[in-house]
Amino acid sequence: MSESHDAYATAGQHYTSSTRRDWVKRAWEEPAFHRHLEAALARAAAHGLRADLDVLDIGCGTGVALDLLLATPSLAAGRFRLARATGLDLDEGLLAIARSRYADDARVAFVNGDLSAAPDTGPHDLVLSSGVPFSHLTPDRLEPALARIAQVALTGAQDPGVALLIVDVLGRYSLEWTSRWDRVRWDYRMSFFATDGVIPATPMTTWDGAELAATIGRAAATAGAEVADLMMVDRSLAVGRHTMTGEYTPGLPRLRDLVDALAEPGSVSELSVDVDPALLRIDLTLPEAPDEVLAQHAAFASAWNAALTEPLAPAALAERLRSVESEFEGAGLGLGHSLTAFAVLTAA
Repeated sequence: MSESHDAYATAGQHYTSSTRRDWVKRAWEEPAFHRHLEAALARAAAHGLRADLDVLDIGCGTGVALDLLLATPSLAAGRFRLARATGLDLDEGLLAIARSRYADDARVAFVNGDLSAAPDTGPHDLVLSSGVPFSHLTPDRLEPALARIAQVALTGAQDPGVALLIVDVLGRYSLEWTSRWDRVRWDYRMSFFATDGVIPATPMTTWDGAELAATIGRAAATAGAEVADLMMVDRSLAVGRHTMTGEYTPGLPRLRDLVDALAEPGSVSELSVDVDPALLRIDLTLPEAPDEVLAQHAAFASAWNAALTEPLAPAALAERLRSVESEFEGAGLGLGHSLTAFAVLTAA
């Protein structure tokens, strides 16, 4: 991250909390990350991506994205291997946790640095990001930051010169912040953190798919690279963390808590172990947005609400809802908590 990292003063407590990895995180979000990364690695391999990966982890925090990478099936099975990883973050508290966690892995190093001026640690085969670090940048700063990262990744790379760049940002049109759809950048508070500390707001930028794709394309060209393949996905359309807080969308049900309670009764202490599926209905009047965004949200809500009427046991219903969301992830319009671009870059 590069701005207002005081917002992360209590993040260490959150990222080391036993409650952070709820059922949605373990059974829904992490498998989705693995599924999309597997697909992106396969597409990059078709363009010549090396099997021995040199990784730059942008906004690495405590090393959560690296954890996810190493648990990805193709790495666990040895089809890809981690040769070296460099984690980059501004927060020394989070870096200290990361260094402690990976102290016994000689392949991994963590450095203090700003994502808008990536250090010359390349070449890199994979530029990793998770937890929307690029949303800290203003729109005019993202493009030069990505150009610098692409240049670092590809300079000196072995022929054919291929890198997989993952850009994770907040989605513009998430159900979690319908009251902010009319703004590109606004003060965002991570009030879902599992911490007793004060959580200040920090300015964050939201993105739609077309804007992000165009920005990546221009950045690649500046770096003397081409975007050989681009995959855009929406993550957590209905169960992002702010469905628990209700901070930015009046009337939105506590969907993540309710799904957790369906899957693991008693896991959300203030909710009954007998959750009424009707409580999970998505029935919102949405603000103005592009027609394709509104149409996709309407189709998703219809499929989600239809699943609630199926005669399923609670745990099976939670799985069914997870399946519904997975069917809509590929739109890449900026409809979810985060919008993730998987860009295969080749040296021009």
